[in-house]
Order: sequence, then C-alpha cells, then structure tokens
Amino acid sequence: MSRLAAVLAALDRGERRLTTELLALARRHRQEHEIHHVATDLARWSAEHDRLLSETLHHYGPADTAPPPADPRETAPSPAGPRETGPMTDDTPPDLLEDLRALHLAVAGNCVYWQMLAQAAAATRDPRLTELVEHCEPQAQRQLRWTESMVKSLAAQLLTAS
Repeated sequence: MSRLAAVLAALDRGERRLTTELLALARRHRQEHEIHHVATDLARWSAEHDRLLSETLHHYGPADTAPPPADPRETAPSPAGPRETGPMTDDTPPDLLEDLRALHLAVAGNCVYWQMLAQAAAATRDPRLTELVEHCEPQAQRQLRWTESMVKSLAAQLLTAS
C-alpha cells in the first residue's frame, strides 16, 4: 500500500471508530442534552468523512510497500465500554470525564492524520485530496475543540462535586 493510501486507510478506520464512539457517548449520556445532541451531530460528520475517505482511497489503491502497523487505539479495549448512566450523580463524573478523555484522544489522532493529508495535498497539488481535506479537516478541528471544551467545562464541576 502506498504511504498516502496507508494514511487514508488509517484515517478511514479512525473516522469509522470515531463515529461509533460518538454515538456510544450520546447513548450513554443521553440525559446530558448537550453531550447527547452534539455528539450525535459530530458522529454524522465522522460518518460522512468515512464515506468520503472510502471513495478517495479507491483512487489511491495499494502499492507494493507494507501497510503501517495497526493503530494501537484500534486493538486496545475502549476504556469507555458499554454502560448506561443516569443524571449526574456522585458516581457519574469519572465515567463522563473518562468517556470525553478517550474521545478527545481519538479525535486528536484523527486530526494529526488530517494535517498529514493537508500537507500531502499541498505538496502534490492534488485536487482530489485538497477538496477532501478542505471539507473534512475543519470539521475534525471543531470536534477536537468541542471535546476539549467539554473536558474543561465539566472537569471542575464533576470532580469537585460533593
């Protein structure tokens, strides 16, 4: 697989995983309305990114080089496994914060791949890559800002609640 195709494939897997994690977060914390609704909307973005990446990857088919090592995020068990939560209580903060922390790390990993693709698109002046990056990368950055904002706004409240 070419290096470019390998990055596209890794990002495709990352966006697919992110879609799943965002929807799981929305389900687990459905009583937290902002979390539920924004995570659902962001999952739609990741699903669209996955679709666009799959279409783009088709044009950069495999080459003779070996694929990159598997992303460790894909083989490690999710720290935010399936569970249901109710309204915020004394036992909720670690769960919600841990979910947001894990999600933030997944989004950050994808953002690094988007930056790599942006640099490749600029260097090659490839219109297909440029269009993909210009559409998806700002949304990925918005996902990153949201997860960071949620951690910042909820950490003090949830960790110090008595």
